[in-house]
This record gives sequence, structure tokens and C-alpha cells, in this order.
Amino acid sequence: MQTGHPQVPARDDIERLRFVTENYTQIQGLRLVPFGLFFLAKGLGGEAFTDKWVLFPSLLAAFLLFFLIGRYYESRFGRVRRKTSCLVKDALAAGLTLILITAGVQLENSYDLPFNLVALVVGGLFFYIHLHSVGRRSHYGWLALLFVLLGLLPATGWVTAEQIFAPQPTIGDFMLAGAYILGGVLDHRMLARSFPPDPDEESDDDAF
Repeated sequence: MQTGHPQVPARDDIERLRFVTENYTQIQGLRLVPFGLFFLAKGLGGEAFTDKWVLFPSLLAAFLLFFLIGRYYESRFGRVRRKTSCLVKDALAAGLTLILITAGVQLENSYDLPFNLVALVVGGLFFYIHLHSVGRRSHYGWLALLFVLLGLLPATGWVTAEQIFAPQPTIGDFMLAGAYILGGVLDHRMLARSFPPDPDEESDDDAF
């Protein structure tokens, strides 16, 4: 005979929900997809994206979709107020990444380096995300490895460091596109599976 005692959530479920709550903004994965599409279009467009009238409207469209998809997450899952310490840490990580990428571009333009610094910085960022997720977003660990290998590719002599993100070839843009889309979809899947479905509305979240 059932006693009717409520089921106690497993410790792993509690830790998973705590992680999702603390990192709610970062794992709204579908918000990354527009940037993946931007880099895909940039890779396919090649030299056309050197025109500011093509580049900036495309990037603006990606940011617009980013905010619109954020509204979807707010209506679907609600809002979470993050700790100030988490906001500061994310801002420092983003700022450091931007500084390193800018410095990498300047060094690559000034010196004939046997590696691509931008790809290595992106790989480092993905590795930071992997470590911060304590294994719950392990796909970023694999993405980090891929971008480190991409950054070291010029050492083989097949391409130069400048060619990784140049109009031709466009291997860097295609890899960024795949990373944003794959990482975004997997993050969204984790978020969607962390909350019970709303019985009053149908959702396609389980399709991911």
C-alpha cells in the first residue's frame, strides 16, 4: 500500500536545477543560432561581407533575433535574477576575450605567425565555458579542442594564419557557424529538459 509520501528529488536533479537557475541566461541556446547563421552566410558570401552595407545589416539582424528569442524564453520559462558576482564574472570573461581577439588580429597583421591567435582565443573561451559548467555542457570541451586544432593548423603549412578567417578560404567562419548552432541547440535541449512541460500548451522542445 502506498504511503503517499512525496518523492524526494535526487541529489543530481537538485544540482542540475541549481546549475540551470544560476546559468539561465547563458543556456538560452536558441539565442546563439542567429549568430551561427550569420557566420554561415559570411562563409558562403566570402568577399561580399567585406562590404559594410552587407556586414553590418546582417550582424544587426542577428542581434535583433537574439533579443526576440530572449522574449520567447521569458514567456516560456520566466525570468531569473542573477547574482551580481555572476554578472561581473561573465562581463570580465567577455571583456578579456574581446581584448585578446583584438590583440590577436593586430599581431597576425603585423607578424607572420605559425598559428591563428583568434581561433586559439575562441578555443580558450569554449574551454572556460566547459570548466564553468562542471561537465554539464561537455560539448564545449569538444568545441574547444576543435578550435585549438584549427588555431594550430597554419603550422602544417596548408594555410596561413591570416587565411583562417579571411574571405577565402572560410574554414573559420564555417566552424564558428557550426559551433554556435550546435552549442546553442544542445544548451536549449538541456534547458527545456530541466523544466516540466506545460500541459496547457504544446511545445516542440522535446524535438531537439
